[in-house]
Amino acid sequence: MTGITGNTLILDMLDRAVRTGRLHHALLFHGPSGIGKYAAAIQLARRINCRSNPGQGCTDCAYCRQVRLPFPGHPDLVILKDAASPLIMRRKTFLERYFTETGLESGEIGVEPEAEYERTLDHLQSTGLIRARTTCREASEQTDVLYLDSSGSNQIRQAENGTGRLGAWLSKKLLVYSSSNLYRDTIKIEQIRRIQSVLSLHPYEAAAKMVIIDDAEKMNIAAQNCLLKTLEEPTGKSHLILVTANPSGLLPTIRSRCQPLRFQRLPATELKQLLMEQYGFSREAADTAFRFSEGSVQRALTVDNRDYERRKSSFERIFTDASERTAGDWAIHCVARILKPDEETGIEDHGQTLEDLFRWLYEKLHDMVHRGRTENLPILPGGRKPGLGHLIFLMNQLSRISSEKNFHIDIRLRLESVLIHLAGSADHESPS
Repeated sequence: MTGITGNTLILDMLDRAVRTGRLHHALLFHGPSGIGKYAAAIQLARRINCRSNPGQGCTDCAYCRQVRLPFPGHPDLVILKDAASPLIMRRKTFLERYFTETGLESGEIGVEPEAEYERTLDHLQSTGLIRARTTCREASEQTDVLYLDSSGSNQIRQAENGTGRLGAWLSKKLLVYSSSNLYRDTIKIEQIRRIQSVLSLHPYEAAAKMVIIDDAEKMNIAAQNCLLKTLEEPTGKSHLILVTANPSGLLPTIRSRCQPLRFQRLPATELKQLLMEQYGFSREAADTAFRFSEGSVQRALTVDNRDYERRKSSFERIFTDASERTAGDWAIHCVARILKPDEETGIEDHGQTLEDLFRWLYEKLHDMVHRGRTENLPILPGGRKPGLGHLIFLMNQLSRISSEKNFHIDIRLRLESVLIHLAGSADHESPS
């Protein structure tokens, strides 16, 4: 599959299955978040249903033009996606798509395209269709991160009344995508029944109906049990793709009826190259983004490196000031200062606090390992002098804890647990 970075073995296998007509009717794409599972599902839908080049996909036929990121849509494609997931839009790519689909030239719309695009996003944010919006500051190719409202009922006429032809087109695309594809927090049985109703009909114009359920572990038990009927009695012209970072959240009976495909994190070389070539990152910015991206493109694009850089000195000061305390008192003291309701760290979102703290601690340890340094580590109580083997051990401990982080539990207790764990591991002279 073209246009997707990494996981070539899985993508090649899917290509062969499509060409030979041996693709399983139910697929389970699982692996870490933000590494291309959802994009691969969209690409697979295009390959199956392309009218101009079946089995390969194109950019010209009606199906492939409509089934494109960031907001794919077609009568024979059903998507369920969590509204909390960011919609990442590169302006250059979006504008190219607009002019391709409408057949217009830049001068024919009567306004400057990028200015019209910016005004439309401002307008949609004022109506509530866009709940939140940020910009990837490291990308020279202007990249917007949008969070949409999933209600589908928020001032529809206002949202459709963009500031011009381009604005109206973008508004309609986002409105249809929001009202048809997004859910909030939990997938309920009513949504699965809607999928079953769609699958019961013959394809409108495609070779097969396609269903993609992103964050599939968010189906409640009733929804999962309802989906079992579809998995046990598939129709001849349909394919179901479940996408998840947490397959254990699915019932064993669901998993056993799907062909599992595990996607891997992107290697450093591939991720950095993608950030530089497609998003215009500098080499230095790509190195920084990768360091705590956990191999995830989405994470690399949504982390605000500039704000993070401003906070590092605050973290350094907090931990250094507390370094003479005992391990337990050190952790409690640091957490109290990090979560203090003032401007010391400049962070209002406590979920972001945890992200930034883990990133800073990991970078600190990574830097010492990379440089081969065995000097004092002032962020730990007592300013110990761990060897290189112990630094690697600490990094592995931090990675394990961060992979288990759960923002639904009390953030203060979680931070204290993480720091006490790190302080306690520093009491040993070598990893066990």
